[in-house]
Amino acid sequence: MRYLYFDDEPPAAVKSYVDAITTVDTDGDLVIDHLSPRPWDEMVLLLREEQYDGVILDLRLDEMVMWDRDRKIKAQYRAQEIAQKIRVEASDSILADIPIVLWSTDQNLNNSGFSRDSTPKDLFDFKVVKTKIVDNARSIKMKLVALSNGYCRIGKCYNGSLINIACCLSIEDDEITMDPRVFSYFDSNFKPTVHDVARYILDHIIRIPGPFITSDLLATRLGVKISNSENWTKFAEKVLIDLKYKGVFSEGWDIYSMYLLQKWWTDVFAKHGSLRKLSSTQRVKIINDAYPEYGLKPIDPSESSPKGFYWYNCVATNKPVSQLDSFIVSNPHKLPWQENRYISFDAILKREDRTQGIRIDELDHAKFEKFKKDNS
Repeated sequence: MRYLYFDDEPPAAVKSYVDAITTVDTDGDLVIDHLSPRPWDEMVLLLREEQYDGVILDLRLDEMVMWDRDRKIKAQYRAQEIAQKIRVEASDSILADIPIVLWSTDQNLNNSGFSRDSTPKDLFDFKVVKTKIVDNARSIKMKLVALSNGYCRIGKCYNGSLINIACCLSIEDDEITMDPRVFSYFDSNFKPTVHDVARYILDHIIRIPGPFITSDLLATRLGVKISNSENWTKFAEKVLIDLKYKGVFSEGWDIYSMYLLQKWWTDVFAKHGSLRKLSSTQRVKIINDAYPEYGLKPIDPSESSPKGFYWYNCVATNKPVSQLDSFIVSNPHKLPWQENRYISFDAILKREDRTQGIRIDELDHAKFEKFKKDNS
């Protein structure tokens, strides 16, 4: 698998990033061809003639001179222009539809409007802060491989001009247990592109809680404190393996079916009642009684939740939060099957909402102002 990587920084400056990802031990080989930006026409010709499985772009391609040229000139474009060109030509069947990934610095991302404007973000399947690459190389490589494989899998799920979302999610017709509108998102009167389908699945199904939830949120809903539970991963991989999502991009995004979680709880622990109505301590005790070999530990109670009734994680910190001291995050494009997301008051005090472009929903503005006044 080969990714093309355009960056105006010379090889020595990005070698640690590229080496970390390409050498980490995971399933699937990955080659990253790092090239300097080049004149626009030459860049377009390269994309058309070479067969790449994906493209990685630095956001600011116009800051430094083209390091592989004798004549020192700068590119006259940024990542958004290349990404837009790839998407348009893929729609016109000039280029193959391939994933586009953004690598950049926190400063460039924050200064570019990515936190405020959805338009540039819509061009990219995955966004990575460069300083976090080395420490997260395995996860990032798995996502790069998953994106390329996922694009191929989506391409096999068309029936004429219709895209079969159940096929993309690897769900049989008789296994459909989620909101039927998940499967009818695209108008039957036109054929969506592969990248349209990819962004729909990534942004509206995988990356936001609803039919599926992350491993961290799964732990919260089972009352488990991951940092104190050394066998949590083994428990999830062995006991909860049948709950895992198996559709497109599943190699890179570790998520679980919320429906199957509730079904598993009912099937195994029916006499204990609803999972959500139990405290973290109660949930973990019930699990440990049935699976004592894993020795799971419960989430600690807090001042806002003295009994430890946790169901959500803070979007900024990924830590369990109580609804008493957290607030609904604004999502103007929220779809019917998606859950509300929350940000904690503590994260707001640390200005995580501003640095991550998070806004409180209008429904919780009054609650926030009252809470802020009461805790000032």
